[in-house]
Amino acid sequence: MNLLDKFEDIVIQNKERIDYEDKEICEELQQSWNGLIQYKEKLEVFLNNNPVNNIFYSNAVVYKSFQSLIHDKRKSFISKVIYHFKNKYKVNLPIDTITRKLDGKNPLHYEHILDLIFDELGGMTFYERAVSEVKSRCRQILSRNSEVKVIKNKLSISNLVYWSIWGNIYSVGYSDTSINNLFIGLSHFSCGNVEMLGRFKTLYKHLSDRYKKEIDIFSLQNIGEEKIDSIKFYKNGKVEIHFEDKSYAEQFKKEYINYNF
Repeated sequence: MNLLDKFEDIVIQNKERIDYEDKEICEELQQSWNGLIQYKEKLEVFLNNNPVNNIFYSNAVVYKSFQSLIHDKRKSFISKVIYHFKNKYKVNLPIDTITRKLDGKNPLHYEHILDLIFDELGGMTFYERAVSEVKSRCRQILSRNSEVKVIKNKLSISNLVYWSIWGNIYSVGYSDTSINNLFIGLSHFSCGNVEMLGRFKTLYKHLSDRYKKEIDIFSLQNIGEEKIDSIKFYKNGKVEIHFEDKSYAEQFKKEYINYNF
């Protein structure tokens, strides 16, 4: 099951915003947080009933230390909830911003965290937001020196790759992010997946390798995914993508590259 299938399998019932798996994880984290707060309350009762104050130890020292622990674990609770959705749905969520907005929120419940997560989505579903981010990152791969052309079924992008050269070994070097974002964009264009497909992962690994190459990276690389036949890299930085037909090349250029320099 690919990531798109996972998104399509999500069933929201009783107007809940998250699926059963998400809720289980959130409730498990909530239970751990509640347990810590309950322990804090018991500790406060114990300290009040057993006052100690000497040169080595005092109730105030213990309480201050535990308050510091609570502060750290509060941030950890919030981060773990956010990371779950960030990693599962491949969306960017500002952990520090959300954490700051929850300062002073007591008692803290995972629903409060969800409120801010959904505010960040701006009315989109997780999948819609993930797709939006994939396309946005793909549109940022061009430099001012890049030129995009579609000839028949081929889309070419000049000056996309700035190779790092070690002896006679070429690797993507500083173009690492651009190639990564291009491959994820092509993966989504091919089948709706917001993660890099296996064939692109393998090719990306070869392109990133600064040591002995297992393949000739400048030969035509067969992709064999839906809509995309192959891809070719050139030493001058050009990348040429071969689609199944010209309409796909034009569509990818319009929706994922948005070339208008």
